Amino acid sequence: MALLEIRSLCPGTRLGVWKIQETEAEFYHLYPSLYPFSKELSSRYHNECRRVEFLAVRALVHEMAPDADIDIQHNSTGKPLLPGWNISISHTRGFAAVILSQESVVGVDIEYFSDRVKRVASRFIRPDEMALDLPHQLIHWSVKETVYKYDSEEDLRYKEMRLEPFQLSDGYCLVDNLKSQWKVKVFFEVTSDYVLTFTYGAHSC
Repeated sequence: MALLEIRSLCPGTRLGVWKIQETEAEFYHLYPSLYPFSKELSSRYHNECRRVEFLAVRALVHEMAPDADIDIQHNSTGKPLLPGWNISISHTRGFAAVILSQESVVGVDIEYFSDRVKRVASRFIRPDEMALDLPHQLIHWSVKETVYKYDSEEDLRYKEMRLEPFQLSDGYCLVDNLKSQWKVKVFFEVTSDYVLTFTYGAHSC
C-alpha cells in the first residue's frame, strides 16, 4: 500500500496522506471491510478513478483510526461526518488526504502540482492578495478550499476570504474571513507533486 504518512498534529488530531497507486481490486484485497461499498460504488461512479479515490480515503481513515466507522456520511452541505471525530477529506489526481480530530473543527485540501490554476486565477485571487507565481497561486486556491471546508455552513465565496502576505518558508498563512470577521491560521506544504493545506483549532489564532 502507498500510505505516505500519518502525523500527529496535537493530542487527538491526526493528518494522513495516501499516494494512490492501487487498483480497485487491490483495495478490496488489502481491506476486505471496503468490499461492502463495491455495489454502491459501481452504481454511483462509472469512472474507476473516482471509485479508487473513495476507497483510498476510507483506507486512510482506517489506518489513522482503526476503531472508527469507515462508512462516512455527509450532511446537507456535503460536510463529511464520522461518529466521534471531526473529519475533513480531500483527493486529487493520485493523492488523498484526511484530517481527523476529537478536539477541534478541521479542514484539509490537497491539489496536484500543475499550472491549471493560472487559467482561473482571477476567479479566486483578490486584487489585494499577493500571488504572482504558481506556488503562491496553488496555495491560495488550496487554502481557500480548506477554509471553506473548515466552516462549510458559512458557504464562503473565494473572494470573501483574504490571505495575508506570507513567504513560502513560513509554512503557514493567516486568512481573513471578510464575511464574519474572523481569522484562521492555515498550514501549507509544497512538494513537486502536490500542495497540501490544513487547519485545526479555533477561529482566532
